[in-house]
Amino acid sequence: MTKILFIILLSFISISAIAKDKKAIIFEKNTPVKLYRLGGDMTNVRENVDLNVDPYKKAVGHNQNLVEGISTTSKEPSGTNFCTIESKSKIPKDIKLIKDPVDSEHYLWAPTKVMRLEAFKTLMGNIPCEPKK
Repeated sequence: MTKILFIILLSFISISAIAKDKKAIIFEKNTPVKLYRLGGDMTNVRENVDLNVDPYKKAVGHNQNLVEGISTTSKEPSGTNFCTIESKSKIPKDIKLIKDPVDSEHYLWAPTKVMRLEAFKTLMGNIPCEPKK
């Protein structure tokens, strides 16, 4: 049992070291490229999947050591169940867009501070995301 725990711990250390070598790029004013959101609109937030939610306060927050948020991609998906965010779209105050340091096509939308989940969804709803026609 101890041997298994040691191997698991060692694998987490390796993953953390790799992640720290690559720096995420953060945008807080405008989107740098056209982005696509699968599954509908920007307010579709899955609790404890996209963002960890405090069960008592229903709050989400910025975590320096963990990259989490609403996923978007710069690669146009196939099919029709997605919306498009144009390049140079305004990023709402208290929201940041993080370019994934490992996957160059992946971008995450996350809060810059602790806020209630409903406030985060409202801010995300201000991001123009046009459904595919």
